[in-house]
Amino acid sequence: MAKRTFDGQFIGDLYGHAVKVREICGNSRWSIDYYLVFEHEGKFYSTTYKRGATECQEVDWPKSFECKEVEPYQESVTKYRPVAQ
Repeated sequence: MAKRTFDGQFIGDLYGHAVKVREICGNSRWSIDYYLVFEHEGKFYSTTYKRGATECQEVDWPKSFECKEVEPYQESVTKYRPVAQ
C-alpha cells in the first residue's frame, strides 16, 4: 500500500474540489473524528483527523499526516422508500 506524508498545514487548508470525502467517523466527549479523502497531483489519498467538539475544545493539530493512497470505485446500493397510495 502506497503512503505519502503531507504537511499539517496542507491538510488543514484543503477545501473545494480537492476534497472528495469529509465525513464524521467517530467522536469522544471533547473531539470529533473525521475521515478525509482528497486529490493531489492526480492521485487520491485518505487520512483521519480530530477537531474540537465545540469552539472551546482545543485539539493539537499534527505537524504532518501519513496518508494512504486510495482509488475511487463505484458500487450499487439498494434503498427503500414508502409506497405512494
